[in-house]
Amino acid sequence: MAAGDDTTTPELWRCDPDELGELLQKKEKAVRLLQVEVLDIVAAIHRGNVGKTLGHRNTLGMLQDLLRLSPTEASRRYKRALNLCPSQALTGETLAPTLSIASHAMRRGELADSQIDTIVGVVNRLPARVTIKDREEAEASLVEHAKRYTAPGLAKVGRRIHDHLDPDGPAPSEHENETPRRELSLHTGTDGRLNFSGSFDGETGTLFSEILSPLAKPRPAENGTPDQRSVSERNGDALAEALNLIADSGKLPIQGAERPHLTITISWDMLRDRIGVAYPHSGAPISPEGVRRLAGL
Repeated sequence: MAAGDDTTTPELWRCDPDELGELLQKKEKAVRLLQVEVLDIVAAIHRGNVGKTLGHRNTLGMLQDLLRLSPTEASRRYKRALNLCPSQALTGETLAPTLSIASHAMRRGELADSQIDTIVGVVNRLPARVTIKDREEAEASLVEHAKRYTAPGLAKVGRRIHDHLDPDGPAPSEHENETPRRELSLHTGTDGRLNFSGSFDGETGTLFSEILSPLAKPRPAENGTPDQRSVSERNGDALAEALNLIADSGKLPIQGAERPHLTITISWDMLRDRIGVAYPHSGAPISPEGVRRLAGL
């Protein structure tokens, strides 16, 4: 049977592999062209403020109510319509789409929804100082790469475009310059392990890296065996060593009339025989082996 013939689902199994591939591409293109018509309708709804006229919250609310779309999917279609469909000036004149190059490709059925979303995101994130010519060239490059790459590949191309057009990134605000942002979240598990995550401003991050770097270097054994620790393990050991150096410096501020210290209660038998657990003042359990290391035994 020819790939162009109408095919019902029960008959698909009779198609050879090449026919199925051609049929899949044909139907997918037809779906994409229908989706373009849907986006044109969404753009018209937005221009005429039809959503509120019909009693919906707005255009997004109308998409969610009438099409039963999730807020995420409604937002994606709305953004595609705003960026890739013609708009209307106050004088009534029809204006070309914001992303006209991607719009033409979309109307030829060449772009998947995920590719469209990636292109829209990359171009719209370019800073205002990027010239119109550079923006158009970036858009054209993304559309061309879309012939070979899926959305994740396009995102990588987009990052290279941003690195080229905006190598320094956004300039920090005066407030950010005056008050660097530093965050650290701590969570102690029931086993006593401390999990943390966070981020530092540039200068603090540089200092952090400079402190850890010499302490995290691979350390071969005395017999020459290479260090078997992973990079993350070496960094963890380096941070632990840095904390010990800080604690031994004698420069930590006084709290509760004494400098920070660790008080642990454990019987000598438990410490000697390495059984049971010890409880420091914080309440998080520590194994006897850990206590031995803290005590230098």
